[in-house]
Amino acid sequence: GDESAEYGDESADYGDESPDCDGEESSDYGDEGAPEVMLHIRGPKLQDAIVGEGSSITCAIAAPDFDETFQMFINGVHIQDIAGGGLWGDEANFQREKYVLENCTKETAIAGFIDELTEDHNMTEIRCSSAKYDEDITMTIILRPVNSSWCQAKMFRCPDQECIPSSWTCNGEPDCSDGADEQGCDGFNCASHLFQCPEKCIDFFSQCDGIDDCENGEDE
Repeated sequence: GDESAEYGDESADYGDESPDCDGEESSDYGDEGAPEVMLHIRGPKLQDAIVGEGSSITCAIAAPDFDETFQMFINGVHIQDIAGGGLWGDEANFQREKYVLENCTKETAIAGFIDELTEDHNMTEIRCSSAKYDEDITMTIILRPVNSSWCQAKMFRCPDQECIPSSWTCNGEPDCSDGADEQGCDGFNCASHLFQCPEKCIDFFSQCDGIDDCENGEDE
């Protein structure tokens, strides 16, 4: 359907600093193939913020072409369908933006700003998806109480005071900067893309490679 006016101006003015892409359509890349498609969610305060702080929130996809199908969802609701005046309506003022990066890759972004994060924002799921490139990315907002260094219920505190969901511990993927969430585990609940040995998680590609990675050799 048509893009909502609340997304703002779709065009971007690059001025004299616009990268020299020769004005060619990006759909023909010759023998080297198209640039890799990359999605990311930017928000410097979204995963270790203190209640009362503000943060930008940006979903972006860098791809061979601008992506008109790129969309953002808050707790499963499309941002166009969120009522104005609420936590994610007029307050965030999400805008749709386009940029040409230095390597001539095209970035499509949806960006907004929350002036003051509240308890109601905590554990909010942000999902951004592209139908054009069949890609999506998800991030959960994690907040800490004011003047506290401990984590809320169902959260694990890393030694550097970062709080992560308890479900991220002992899953074979270090999330704390020092890997503390993968230490001292009585058992493992490996992430879906990993193979579960009795004592650790290993990459699926380590199966049937002639090397015993599990202590009991069950990966072979």
